Amino acid sequence: MGIVTTIAPVALALIMLGLGASLTVKDFTRVAQNPKDFFIGLFCQLVLLPVVAYFLIIILRTPIELALGVMLIAAAPGGVTSNVLTKFADGDVALSITLTAITSLISIISVNNTHNTQRGHGYSNNDSTDCISTNYVRIRCIFDSKRFY
Repeated sequence: MGIVTTIAPVALALIMLGLGASLTVKDFTRVAQNPKDFFIGLFCQLVLLPVVAYFLIIILRTPIELALGVMLIAAAPGGVTSNVLTKFADGDVALSITLTAITSLISIISVNNTHNTQRGHGYSNNDSTDCISTNYVRIRCIFDSKRFY
């Protein structure tokens, strides 16, 4: 458990530091001057990915537990791994980091909306499923008007 709680966060921080050190302000202004790529990426990550995941769940008739996990992963923002893979593929690292930062902020709302959508489709039909021990679901349970923990 020590690796997950101490070494992994430090390693991820060092990776992001290395990626960020290779960029300049010019790279980010290029992203701001050409917002089309950014908005396409944002749309694909926030709308298209969860919709595709939802249809795959329906088509493949996955069990409820797996469906919840797939939808949570689809609603979650990209992270360090996507930025590193973008660097390895000689892609636009500034765009990838910008998308990661913005989708991380938006995920505060989007993950909660995905959870509400699952509840509306019967994927969360009892109280124990609503309050599994992940941070965002705890927040969801705290702000749920029906019960307070």
